[in-house]
Amino acid sequence: MEGFTSFLPLSESTDFQKRDNFLHFRHFLVAIASNCLKLGELDVSGSMITDSGIAALTCAIQLNLQILSISRCRLVSDKSLPYFVKLGLVGLNLQDCDGINSRAVGRLVERLWHCDILS
Repeated sequence: MEGFTSFLPLSESTDFQKRDNFLHFRHFLVAIASNCLKLGELDVSGSMITDSGIAALTCAIQLNLQILSISRCRLVSDKSLPYFVKLGLVGLNLQDCDGINSRAVGRLVERLWHCDILS
């Protein structure tokens, strides 16, 4: 992908680099949602994806995303639940996502009964 930059691990980044990486990462997710319509599986585990990043994935009407892995993503919270439902996933990995509580996962399991959810 033209203009793609690498991302430093969050723990090794300065505040400026974190902010810069976040902006690049958000643009990267919007580009995925808009241009990778045949993408079936996306693994951003351990990244700095946020609720707004999950929302960005739902912007593409024709996105064919089936499996999303966001394990160890500390910045994703319960606010992303409606976006997971909107994506209509068949597989979702939420392991070690501290921002999503077990009650919210229970509600998600009820709404996405057809989806394998790891939490």
